[in-house]
Amino acid sequence: FFEDPKNLLWVSASGTMTGNGFAWGQSCHTLAWVYMVTGLVPESVFCKMKCCKVTGADIFTSALIQCTNGATICCQGLAGLPGRNAVGSASKKGKLIENKIFGSLGCLLYSGDDADPASGKLEVLLHDGSTESEDGFFFENTSKGGPGPESLQSFLTACSGQKVENMADATNGLLVVQTIEAMYKSAKDGSVCRIKA
Repeated sequence: FFEDPKNLLWVSASGTMTGNGFAWGQSCHTLAWVYMVTGLVPESVFCKMKCCKVTGADIFTSALIQCTNGATICCQGLAGLPGRNAVGSASKKGKLIENKIFGSLGCLLYSGDDADPASGKLEVLLHDGSTESEDGFFFENTSKGGPGPESLQSFLTACSGQKVENMADATNGLLVVQTIEAMYKSAKDGSVCRIKA
């Protein structure tokens, strides 16, 4: 997908964009989720990217994001798994997504195939031995059937004037945009890019 020059909006930078590709197209979802779940605020980014020779779009991305409280996020993404779905694999229906958050009390794991809700679950594993889990991987819900993804349903509900809980509000969006912009700048010049508060 990111190697096809016909996908201009996904592979070509426009305006003041430093780059375009997997980070803008897919990493944004993971970063929005991580910032929403953790409340972390990015401070600086160091990133390496491998870009497609045909389109110039990033297809392999690896970033270390230092946060204001000292936490570090390792965000990696690739658009090169074998199979018809370039961000999935031959054995998966959709995209393989793995979210792992480690902290002083334990960890939170949320992984699966975004087109197969039965492929994963949300798990909390604590150092005291206690665990909690919720079956189902509902990260992006790319299934073709039914009333559409929950994000679309929430959008339509909001348009009709009803109250919705916005899990990716303007503050979350700003953090994501600042992070991805810093990822591209860091990958371009090889330095740590600080994010302005």
